[in-house]
Amino acid sequence: MNLRKLATAATLLMLILLSMPTIAQVLNNNPPKLRWQHLFTPHFEVIYPEGYEEQAQHVANVLEHSDSAVAASLAEQPRRVPIILQNQTSVSNGFATLTPRRSEFFTVSPQDFHLLGTNDWSELLAIHEYRHIVQFSKSRTGFNKLVHLVSGNQGLANVAHWQVPDWFWEGDATVTETALTESGRGRIPHFYRNFRATLLEEGIADYDQQHLGSFKDFYPGEYVLGYHFVSWLRKNEGKMAPEAITEATWRSPFRTFSSAMRKETGKNLDGQYLGMMQSLRDDWQQETEAMGLSDATILNPMRHKETYTDYLYPQPAADGSVIALKQGLADIASIVRLSPKGEETLIWQPGIVNDTRFLSLSQNKLAWTEYEFHPRWRMLDYSVIKTIDLETGRIKRLSKKSRYHGAAFNASASKILTFEMPVSGQGHYVILDANSGQVLSTVPNPTGALYLSGRWDGDQILAIRHHERGHQIVHINPATGAETPLYDAGADNISHPVAWGEYIFFNSPGTGTDQLYALHKETGQRYCVSNRPYGAYNAIPGGEGDKLYFNDFTARGMNTASMDLDPERWELVSDGDAAAAFPIAAQVQEEEGAGDLLASVPSKTYQSKRFNTTKGFFTPHSWGTWYDEDRETYQLGIYTQNLLSTARLSAGLEFDDNQQQLYRFGNLSFQGWFPIFDVGMSSARLERAVTLNGTTVPYSFKQRRITAGISIPLILTHSRWLESFRFGTNIGRIFNTGHESPADSLVFNDVRLLTSTTSLSYARLLKTARRDIYSRWGYTLSMRFSDTPGDNIVEGGQFAIDASLYLPGFWRHHSLRLRMGYQREDADNFTFGPAIRYPRGLVPAAFHELTGLSGEYTMPLWYPDLSIGSLLNIQRLRVNAYYDYARGLSPGLLQDLHSIGFELTADYNLFRIQNLLSTGVRVGYLPLQGGSYVDILFGGIGF
Repeated sequence: MNLRKLATAATLLMLILLSMPTIAQVLNNNPPKLRWQHLFTPHFEVIYPEGYEEQAQHVANVLEHSDSAVAASLAEQPRRVPIILQNQTSVSNGFATLTPRRSEFFTVSPQDFHLLGTNDWSELLAIHEYRHIVQFSKSRTGFNKLVHLVSGNQGLANVAHWQVPDWFWEGDATVTETALTESGRGRIPHFYRNFRATLLEEGIADYDQQHLGSFKDFYPGEYVLGYHFVSWLRKNEGKMAPEAITEATWRSPFRTFSSAMRKETGKNLDGQYLGMMQSLRDDWQQETEAMGLSDATILNPMRHKETYTDYLYPQPAADGSVIALKQGLADIASIVRLSPKGEETLIWQPGIVNDTRFLSLSQNKLAWTEYEFHPRWRMLDYSVIKTIDLETGRIKRLSKKSRYHGAAFNASASKILTFEMPVSGQGHYVILDANSGQVLSTVPNPTGALYLSGRWDGDQILAIRHHERGHQIVHINPATGAETPLYDAGADNISHPVAWGEYIFFNSPGTGTDQLYALHKETGQRYCVSNRPYGAYNAIPGGEGDKLYFNDFTARGMNTASMDLDPERWELVSDGDAAAAFPIAAQVQEEEGAGDLLASVPSKTYQSKRFNTTKGFFTPHSWGTWYDEDRETYQLGIYTQNLLSTARLSAGLEFDDNQQQLYRFGNLSFQGWFPIFDVGMSSARLERAVTLNGTTVPYSFKQRRITAGISIPLILTHSRWLESFRFGTNIGRIFNTGHESPADSLVFNDVRLLTSTTSLSYARLLKTARRDIYSRWGYTLSMRFSDTPGDNIVEGGQFAIDASLYLPGFWRHHSLRLRMGYQREDADNFTFGPAIRYPRGLVPAAFHELTGLSGEYTMPLWYPDLSIGSLLNIQRLRVNAYYDYARGLSPGLLQDLHSIGFELTADYNLFRIQNLLSTGVRVGYLPLQGGSYVDILFGGIGF
């Protein structure tokens, strides 16, 4: 290692810290047949698909009605912001971004009652996501105005997030959604159950682990930490304390978030964190000690070294075993069988599960829902029903291109009940034939209510009615859609109703923690069935009718448990009993003073018109650095993208690690049609080497390249295997001039020629768990065909193939990667450059044929969770041992190349920034040369 390498590494580290997220090669957009409209309010532009007018008008009214209240506690009024309503996806989500500046609402309401609460989904998004826009606007102050001037929106977003931790951004938005509504996640015990359990069972966690995460233990993340921390600051330092702290941080480059907190409150970050955790521990400890805990029998095995693992949604089987969905830090989602003796057997590993918070088992058949994707359009996806016969192991996919959420068998397993969410927005129940998936009937929904957790109760549908910002347990007549109310819970977030004779079990936060309750159908009397320390969920009767199976939460994950099914032990709940108190939620709501903001939303009609999809394309949003780990490149340049993500323009400098070259570039990508159309220009001085009389002689030349091409990137995932395919072809015009070489015998002519390249790639990799470094099973394959068509003075052609095979190592989270590459170069003073990876530590040389083989064994070494103040937090150390081999063949020359070594890499956080960085050292040996080499690694790229 020399000074040049150290300087390069230091520069690269700074670039990594200043880098934008990995470039998205394929933008998230919709089919071109979709037509878009937009409407304007004083503070918003709402963009929506044609035919979605009613919902867009409602969202516009909610946004405008809540605008001043959402922005009040940050004392900021953003300029008008675009809001895009995405109704083609089956995923419930939302985000706000500055690249370009906008917010997108994924409008399908979730079946996940722990996320939704009793709020209307679009109203919840309007408050939470708009608060992020307010935060972004607030962050552009003082020093950060200079940051924005120098690097644009993405630079501002990066620096603002580094200055102020992520827990503030999400916690502040969660406080806002809780303070301005009668629900919000602050009133849902499920939201902070892990935070509570870990604090009471394991003590106060180190701030860095709580904030930055860990491979060793599970922490609930920035939403939960942030909700409690922001509300703590507001309570003890005043409602406007978070605003004062963040503004002081964003305004000055010399003030950290911790020092700003000390300036405004008298205590630094660690001191305030410790005070908050001690206060929460004392309050929660008193509540837990006052509980008369009920008994439970744990059915799942002990976790491996107490690794966080969930065993979810228990379903008792006829043989006395219990079926559950297992997942955790060390495990991808798996359906398992738990025997009466606590033995665990793997049944199946599903695809990307649409978690509707329950499974359904009947007649030895299990049903669930999974997400599937349109191959090309990233904003068009589906939710399909799958079943498995536990006796035969046969898997069935009962629907295609459907938007089904939840799947419940009837008693005979002949029918499946599911809730369909069409793109129009108004959902309804559908009854399917359980064998064929054919729609037997559609249940009318005259009121347009959203229903959750639907199951059968005899011939009736039993569900939670989510409407008018409240929850009811109802029976629904499948033929008419007529409802029979059974229990009105108001704003209490009840969920998961299951019938048992004359009773209905359900989840309720009635005691301040989520517990199991029972409702008598005839009398309407309610009973508290469980009293577990951190929450009990998902009750279902089983056994010989004398057992109640359920989920029991602990600090190490959700257990599958059982208790005796004895109504005489249940505690009667009086209608006069006070509702559960959520003191933090009450505190922040009182501080805001807005009451239930959404109780009366206006219904003003705004004029709408056709939206120009190219809007904003020629307005740069950012200028700075990008890091693309897949292509092993860094870029420094200027970037623009239109609002609907159909086109992107970029220009600047790019460093290619595989070729160790620096390029000037300009690229235009239009992605609004099925094929992606790309046009690009680049120039660089390239360094190559040629072998003369057994001696490697370097040379260099200037190259200018103009390319135009199309590509078709497809997502083929429909199971536990992540599958993708890409086809691309392009033509280029290349100019090679200014050749230089230390060898006088080498004489080069200027080159002008056409090139064409066609490439294919396919990947099939098993999903990974949090602790996995690489996929444990799978393979990738890529091929490239390049040529110089036409009559050229110099000609060249290349065929290359590269394949990788991923296999499990000897222990969990170990991975073996075998790689094979072959390239054939037919060159007449022109080469296309390396197409396969060259042995590490060697400078690539040109051969007529090059065959490469390599093997890598990668494993985690240690999860230290080691912090050095606020400077460095090391989460994981991992090691990779490798052997690279290549055979180069040219006329009159055969050369074998070897490289062997290891890489020691640390995954860490710098300056308490949440982005996980990877830095390491590579130490290798070259057997034929008899020498060693040392490289510094950043994100897998060596220098």
